[in-house]
Parts: sequence; C-alpha cells; structure tokens
Amino acid sequence: MTTPARRPGPDSTLDEVRAKLITAGTNLLRERGAELGLSRITLSDAIAEAGVSRSTAYRSLSHDELAPQAVLHQEVLTQLLGRYGEGTSTNAIAAAVAQELEHGAAAVSGGSVQERTAVLRSLIRVGANTSFTDLIESPERSLLTAVYGSLQSSPEPADWRHQALREGEANLTRMFSELYTGFIDMFDYHVRPPFTMDQLVALGASLVEGLAMRHGFNDQVVMIDRPTGPDGVIEQWSLFAIAFEKLFVAICEPRNPENPFADLATY
Repeated sequence: MTTPARRPGPDSTLDEVRAKLITAGTNLLRERGAELGLSRITLSDAIAEAGVSRSTAYRSLSHDELAPQAVLHQEVLTQLLGRYGEGTSTNAIAAAVAQELEHGAAAVSGGSVQERTAVLRSLIRVGANTSFTDLIESPERSLLTAVYGSLQSSPEPADWRHQALREGEANLTRMFSELYTGFIDMFDYHVRPPFTMDQLVALGASLVEGLAMRHGFNDQVVMIDRPTGPDGVIEQWSLFAIAFEKLFVAICEPRNPENPFADLATY
C-alpha cells in the first residue's frame, strides 16, 4: 500500500496541489492562446489561478534536476500532447450525435433501409462537423501542430515529448474507437477486412487535423451546402464530414449485405 503524500494543508495533498497547478497552467495556455508559448505561463500565474500557497506549490513541483517552473511547463505540455485535456474530449461529439439521433429515433426503430441510411448519414454529418469545429476553435491546436513538426525532424534519441505524443495518439485512438464502435454497431456495420478500427481512427484524425491546420489560410476549407436533408433540404457539411462519409464507406460495410440495416454505398 502506498504511503499518502505529506499533507501541506487541511484539504490537499501535494499530489492534489500539483494537479491543480497543472490544470491551472493548461487553462491559462488555452485562454491566452498557445501561440504565446509556455514561456509566458509563469508559476506565479498558475499559483494565483489554482489558489494555492507559493510554498506548497514549490514543494509539489520539486524535482532533482528541474526548477519548479520548468516542471510545470513539462507537465502542462505532457498533458496536452497526451490528449488528457478537455480540448480532445469526445463528449461534445457524442452529445451532438445523441441529439441528432433523437430526431431520427423513429426511423431507426421502424423505418426502411433508406430512412435508416438517411439517419446514419445525418449522424456522420453532425458528428464530423462538431469534431472539425471543436478542433479549429481549440487554442492548443497551434501548439500541437508545432510540436508534431518539431518531433518529426528532431534527431534520436527520443525524449519525454515523443513518449507523451505516443501516449496521446493511444488515448485518441481509444476514445474514438469507443465512439465509432457504438456508432457502427447501432447500424449493424463492421470494419471491412483487412482494415482495423484503429486505422479508421488514424485516418479520421489525420483528415480532420490536416484540414483544421489549413483553416483560415486556405479559402477552400469551407462549409459546403448539400441537399441531404428530408425532401432535399439543404444542409451544411464540412469538408471533413464529406471526406469521412467516403472513408466510412471504404472501410466499413453492412454485416449482412443481402439484407442491410443501413447502406450508405447504395442510398
């Protein structure tokens, strides 16, 4: 059994204070914009944001080789690269999809193949649009893009940033695999061999992040009007949503092609 960390006060352990400081530093980076860089997020700022004492903050970030502020910067960057923060949560996507599913619940439970396919297409549109919008509005997007580039060109040996980014990719895969699996099962689809669910997630993430990186610099990364609503009503699709629908059809297929529950390749 592990011994609890020494308590600096009545309500917090040193580990809890450290967690508060990392959260505070991450929030400050989001609020101020990642383009300012971690160097602009001082330990004093994080202490004020977290509402902890300076002496306790220094003890919670003690390290044999690094100063407390350097430890804070490393922890904040590890959290961002590891995709542990709120900015990479699938909650917003799941909520948007669930809300859209409520509108199509009758078609899913008792509609025709064509009607169920229309619901599936609508869920892809809403989920992918939400994913794209969340990413372009995320202040840490520029930081992640910069770190991706620097790590690709940095020489071996790999350091802690490489490991944090690998953990981030694994976390991203896990989160979206769970989301996609539920989505695919609901419409009686499966991943077409020889592809894997992890590859579907990797392709989707690459598409959305590549488009998000170009948003604001490339005039073609815009929303597209398509007559995909009921009776041909015009709906807005992000380029990512359009590409993801095609990707879904290429990698996933109905489990029973002779009698499909839904069939995007046909309707």
